[in-house]
Amino acid sequence: MYVYPGVSELLKAIQQQGVPMALCTGKSRRAVEISLQRLAWGDYFKVVVTGDDTTRFKPDPEGLNLILGQIRAARGRTIFIGDLPADTTVACNAGVVSGRAEWGMSDHAIFANPRPDYQFATPQAVIDLIGR
Repeated sequence: MYVYPGVSELLKAIQQQGVPMALCTGKSRRAVEISLQRLAWGDYFKVVVTGDDTTRFKPDPEGLNLILGQIRAARGRTIFIGDLPADTTVACNAGVVSGRAEWGMSDHAIFANPRPDYQFATPQAVIDLIGR
């Protein structure tokens, strides 16, 4: 497992601001539980939706819609941040703001359409946006 520099600080900063966070991934529940335990990130996420919880996968918004329903989040005040083109598409399909995590990405052209609402070169850039 590799954590990009600044990501742990990002999660801590958002949690300290009282912004609820959720995790939506196609990985299995067991793999996610192991990862969250090893990283000591379990307390950061109010809801975790995995590939085991859905029948349709990204770019279908099923997983994100499950999260929005459980958190009771307003779509216009929700940002879904991911590192793959399907993440931007799922945000668009769910009617939420999209963000692209560019750290660690080598090919930015793959995000040509749809374009994310925000592009974050570093985790600190996310902290700066959320803190506004």
